[in-house]
Amino acid sequence: MRLFRDVLEQMREAPPTAQEVQRAKAVRLAELDAAYDDVFDTSQEWLRAIALGTGAPRIEEERAEIASVTAADVHKLARTILARGSTRWVVSGDRSAAARAVQANALGQLHWMLAGR
Repeated sequence: MRLFRDVLEQMREAPPTAQEVQRAKAVRLAELDAAYDDVFDTSQEWLRAIALGTGAPRIEEERAEIASVTAADVHKLARTILARGSTRWVVSGDRSAAARAVQANALGQLHWMLAGR
């Protein structure tokens, strides 16, 4: 858990490298390229378009949007999404084990959480 917290902190504090941004872009572009490889992927693209309200997949527009993303854009978003106090940690299992995990990772006070509340 501490390692994960450290990674989130690093993402909040420093912009990604050019190589990290390029790799992330390449992964998403490969997903777009494979969007019509089979019936399942095709239906997923159409469902995604409907959910986004675009009416139809916008693959070329998405390619252009991905190409325009910069490390500064990613860093700004990470600072917003990963702002201190905006992350809630959920630890499940035996209460005494969860309490030890919360204490060992300096997560604050352990609170009970019930499903649906």
